[in-house]
Formats: sequence, C-alpha cells, structure tokens
Amino acid sequence: MPLDLKAVHLYEKVPGTDQTRLVKTNPYVRLGRKDHPPIFVQGGQVYGEGGGPIEPIPDWFAGEMARLSPKVRDEIGWRTVSPGGADHLLQAPPPPGKPVNQWTCPAEGCGQTMLARKKGFHVAAHRKADRLKGA
Repeated sequence: MPLDLKAVHLYEKVPGTDQTRLVKTNPYVRLGRKDHPPIFVQGGQVYGEGGGPIEPIPDWFAGEMARLSPKVRDEIGWRTVSPGGADHLLQAPPPPGKPVNQWTCPAEGCGQTMLARKKGFHVAAHRKADRLKGA
C-alpha cells in the first residue's frame, strides 16, 4: 500500500445536520535530516519522498524515531521490538544538548550553584535577608 496523504483524516456528514464528524485517522510522520531527503512513516511502513516503500532504511532513521514518543510511534504503527522486549530505538544516542550556563554564589557561607538565569532572584533573596537582619 503506498503512502496516502490525502486520506489522513476521513470525515462523514452527520445525517440530518450540516455537521461533519471525524470517522478515521491515518496518521503519518515526516522525518528528515539536513542533507537527506525526507522519509515518511505511515501504517508501520517507511516511504520515500515519492510515496513508495524504501529499502534499505538510512542509518539516521533510528535516531530520529528514538526522538518520537512511544504514543506517536504507536499511532503511526511502528512496533519494532528487540528480542529482550524493549524498543531497540530507545538505545539510540540522545541528540546533543546546549551547554548549561552555571553560576556559583560568591556570598560568604552560601556557595550555592545554580543556573545563571536564576542569579538575579538569588541575589535579591540575599539582599532581602540582609535587610531583615538589620531591622
């Protein structure tokens, strides 16, 4: 069965009214990398840009599938399970993250380390505590 993007949502008219209701969905996911053409997954099958099944599946595919939630993988019919019973796609390495900007409080007796974006609130709490001590 080829990729079907025209029937992703199937609607039916409610008899005796002007309303329509969603009867069936046929979800898909479009995956891609910067230097590669997109790949579609629908109904547990992997399709290329032209809509036909592709073989072999590129190496980067497992990493992109690992980024999807288990619920999304179920919705698109992707049920690849390793012999141990765990989804082998979750073994893919996580995508590289941003470096964390940390700040350490220089106040005497504090030395707390936190995200740099929380520095202002922390310094304000020190100032408030100093004012309350002086009162």
